[in-house]
Amino acid sequence: MKKLILMLCMLLLFCGYADAATNIGMDKLNWSQTLPADENITFNGGFVTKMSTDMYISPTTFGAKIDGVTDDTAALQTCIEYAFDRGYAISLPYKTIRITDELSIPSGTTMEGQRGRQCWQQGPIGNGSFIFYDGDGIALNITNPDGGYIYAVTLRDFVLCGRGTTMDNNVGTGIYCRNLSEFSFSGLNIRHFETGIYGDDLTIGHIDETELIWCDVGIDIDFGAQFWISHCNIWNNHNGIKFGTVTSSGILYSQFERCTNFIVADTRDGFDTTQYGILIKGNHFNNDPRIYSPDDGLAPYWNCRMINISNSNDPTHKLILSKWTIETNNIYMYKTDHHISINFTAGDSYAYLNLYDNLFYGLNTSVVAEIGAGTGVLSFVGNSIPSGNYSSGNCKVSGFSTIWDRTEILGGLKLNTTPTLVEGSIWYDDVEKEMKFYNGTGVRTIPSS
Repeated sequence: MKKLILMLCMLLLFCGYADAATNIGMDKLNWSQTLPADENITFNGGFVTKMSTDMYISPTTFGAKIDGVTDDTAALQTCIEYAFDRGYAISLPYKTIRITDELSIPSGTTMEGQRGRQCWQQGPIGNGSFIFYDGDGIALNITNPDGGYIYAVTLRDFVLCGRGTTMDNNVGTGIYCRNLSEFSFSGLNIRHFETGIYGDDLTIGHIDETELIWCDVGIDIDFGAQFWISHCNIWNNHNGIKFGTVTSSGILYSQFERCTNFIVADTRDGFDTTQYGILIKGNHFNNDPRIYSPDDGLAPYWNCRMINISNSNDPTHKLILSKWTIETNNIYMYKTDHHISINFTAGDSYAYLNLYDNLFYGLNTSVVAEIGAGTGVLSFVGNSIPSGNYSSGNCKVSGFSTIWDRTEILGGLKLNTTPTLVEGSIWYDDVEKEMKFYNGTGVRTIPSS
């Protein structure tokens, strides 16, 4: 009798569970089949084990061939829309998906694969989960067509590659974001686009452990706040990261190598551009022409900049920088004119551009060189410039032709010693051991107090 009761209980439990979810063994599932009408499905026995709203679905279920040749745009877009309607996540296979048109990414999308990297010069050949965009527009478009915000988009662990093959023939945008908040881009490998990631009103999120390689611009933030770029590899781009109006954000512990401009601060069309509360900390900047051949067709490295602050995009509007902190970076610029270049026009300004405890390497370079007609407060504390094989020790603060409210020079920097008869220029007189400046009519001494 007890055995009969126990068997009845087990039968009731099984029936109840069967009503709650349809279970499909991975070995029994045809990935090209139409999904059952029951939305509460569990794939057992494989990498997909979660239930209900945490379930992962594959674009192969919707007909994607993932052979790197077939156009899988429609299949992947259908998969994205199906996942959005039901709150599922998307699992990208360990193969190449070729798309030829932009994919629309809605709120709440999670799309992830198996991390890999590209290993090609001519053609989309790589390992890991690989999206090859064979077009010249936008690959992944994270924009609300109704003009509102997009929230909670997660892209993780896959390669996104454009169809360029060299630095100067890249086209299109890898990830285009407008009005995106609470985002996470992690473990991506983005390459061969004109712009790797573009953001307009990009807030509250992070880009981490991501590679931006062989793009004209790796990351371009037109407007953003409270986002962090960390532990990334920004390599072989004309411009690594470009900022427009950006506040309360930072670049942390990333590797920058072989870019013309590692970081660019510039105005944007049609309005004054303010950059406030930017932290650049713990990064490594490397530009060594002894490692690379100047004829290999990749990014140029001569006359490069660690940071290029230039009101060049729209000189009719102001560029205003406030509270930039550049701290504990290793800056290895073997051959360059300036580590930090500031080129202002009338009305531009910056307050509290602070450099703390950075290590500067370079040959006959200027740590900071400024031309233009801006105003600002500059602070150097505890920075050092080694001598020897990697540096001549002649790095200096030079070329100032601006109105300074306060300048603090502490640590191992050598000031410019060349007199310049341009109004507002400042230099250090090695003979008289005094700071000098030219006021437009004559040379004057700056009181040591």
